Amino acid sequence: MKRSVPQRLRDAASLFEERNATYGGNYRQFGRVMSCLFPDGLGPEPLTEEEWGRLAHITHIMTKLTRYCRNLRRGGHQDSMEDMAVYAQMTAELDEEAAELAKGRVSPVVAPVSLTPEQQFQKNVPSRPASLTTDDWLLDERTQ
Repeated sequence: MKRSVPQRLRDAASLFEERNATYGGNYRQFGRVMSCLFPDGLGPEPLTEEEWGRLAHITHIMTKLTRYCRNLRRGGHQDSMEDMAVYAQMTAELDEEAAELAKGRVSPVVAPVSLTPEQQFQKNVPSRPASLTTDDWLLDERTQ
């Protein structure tokens, strides 16, 4: 059954209300928690692709931890504890790879891309065939 946009929005609102009953206003407190973890920000240099990956896992762990804490007096939140365990091990794996990179023992599979973000973007975007107009090319299924 195809759902209309208004129905999808109603479903999303219901899901928000259901989850918010469990997690409370966790999403409103999350920024404060992260700013305490990184009081000096992330530094003046842009993060590497590898660092973004590790930071994503830390963010997931902190989301799960803050959700658990919101439910501490109700017995916690088991799903969040299980998710944290998984994210922690994924982060540990990435940390080991980062340590290898720092020591100069880089595996070809783990090595970061040495292209700038713009070069990486250009590499991943196919060239427009001369036979297509720009509009046709953007709509062409091969560029999707």
